[in-house]
Amino acid sequence: MNQGVVCLIVVIFAGGSLGLAVVDPQYRPRFSDLAQIGLSGFLGYLVPSPMAKKAKREGE
Repeated sequence: MNQGVVCLIVVIFAGGSLGLAVVDPQYRPRFSDLAQIGLSGFLGYLVPSPMAKKAKREGE
C-alpha cells in the first residue's frame, strides 16, 4: 500500500478519535488508547524489520 495512503488513514483515525474524545469526555482514555495504537501501528509500518533488511541484502 502506498505510504501516503496509510498516512492519510492514520491522520483520519487520530482526528476521529480526538473528535470523539471532545464529544464524550467519559470515554477519553479509551479514545486516547485507540489513537496511540493507530500511531504505533503506523510507526511500525514505517520502520522496516531486521528480517526485511536481511532479505533485501541477500537479494542484491
